[in-house]
Amino acid sequence: MIYKDKSTFEKVHQIYESIKDCPNAEQVQKIYKADRRFQMIPRCLVQSRARSEDELLKALINVAEALVWLHGRNLMHRDITWRNVLRNISGTNWVLIDFDETSATPCGHAHELRVEAHAPEMSRGRHDSSVDIWGIGHLIRSSRIEGLSAGVLELQRDCLQTDASRRPNAETCLERLKCLRRND
Repeated sequence: MIYKDKSTFEKVHQIYESIKDCPNAEQVQKIYKADRRFQMIPRCLVQSRARSEDELLKALINVAEALVWLHGRNLMHRDITWRNVLRNISGTNWVLIDFDETSATPCGHAHELRVEAHAPEMSRGRHDSSVDIWGIGHLIRSSRIEGLSAGVLELQRDCLQTDASRRPNAETCLERLKCLRRND
């Protein structure tokens, strides 16, 4: 991606510098300052959604691992959608990409992202890392996988709570996802 203005490029560069140890996250391989663009690693395969419950659980575990790391550093991704969750080049893991909207948590201002794909509080103003948990619920809801288990549907419901304070945290999501995958 080429950034139109220098300040946005520098902001995004700072974000990627701060997350360089984050698991299951794309990283900057090379910076082209003159062109205001980055070359990212890993190079991901084509965008796709998980096709089975097992693939979905693997993708969600990888995303939750990244979120545990981010939230532990008071950061939030804020744009957890299938557009930003891709398989790594080896096809074994899923990688969270596009950290352009990443912010410190809590954030005091409204954010202009698609309302139907983001936590409701984001468009109203103050929000925190629970918006990423809502994103996990959205990944489940938008997966288009039929016949999901009761445990996965229960996690979806919990993550999509309208009251952000009732959503589980990233650590709890990760543990629940690991249990669901073991029981699958």
